[in-house]
Amino acid sequence: MGLLDRFRNRSAEGPPSDVEPGQERGGSQGLAIAGYDRLKPRQIVDRLHELSQVELAAIEEHERAHEARPAVLSKLGYLRRGEPLPGYDALDPDQIGEELAKSNSERVRAVRDYERTFKQRRQVMDEAARVLPEAPQSANEIRAREEKSARVRANLRRPPGKPPA
Repeated sequence: MGLLDRFRNRSAEGPPSDVEPGQERGGSQGLAIAGYDRLKPRQIVDRLHELSQVELAAIEEHERAHEARPAVLSKLGYLRRGEPLPGYDALDPDQIGEELAKSNSERVRAVRDYERTFKQRRQVMDEAARVLPEAPQSANEIRAREEKSARVRANLRRPPGKPPA
């Protein structure tokens, strides 16, 4: 079979005829998305939200080394971020709930936001909403509140019409 015939007969469902089953061109075997190298960018982008940070890192490394498609790399850039808790993607909702119970409000918000972006597990989001009002403030939040109060006090002391220093 000639090269042109192979190109015409390849399908999105299976590997090209010159590739052994279980093997992928460009070394995509072992990636979290089966048949990765045969997928169009839109097909890849639509599935990235299902993956853990570790899997996203592997996809990004592979994509940069091979096709470097802008749409895929852009979505990866949006999705790649640090987990809010060490090993978060491997934790089940009950384990996350236990961690939230002993976390400060900054960490609870980080878990809530990460969950909204990636996993969208109702149990985790509900637990974050439940513990957030009672969670202690983090050192960063306390410092920011104090700095804001100092700026407000400084603006209240200046005479009307005088610009801030």
